[in-house]
Amino acid sequence: MARDQKQDVSIYRIVLKGRVQKRWHDWVEGVNVRWSSDGDSTFTILECPAMDQAALHGLLARIRDLNLTLLQVERAEPIERSSS
Repeated sequence: MARDQKQDVSIYRIVLKGRVQKRWHDWVEGVNVRWSSDGDSTFTILECPAMDQAALHGLLARIRDLNLTLLQVERAEPIERSSS
């Protein structure tokens, strides 16, 4: 990528079915892990800051490989980064 070219990097919120252990902190740098419940079901919410498309696809592949149920992927507004 040319110098001073901007790259869009986004924050993603990923919702999984069930309660995933906090060790996701070790697998994805800067991830925030929290849990939610609607009374009948428990959900794990991963908030992953400053993630590019390659990192997102890697994380989704790991979720698939661990046979976790992916319920939602939501992208927040992109953060422009200068690659200088």
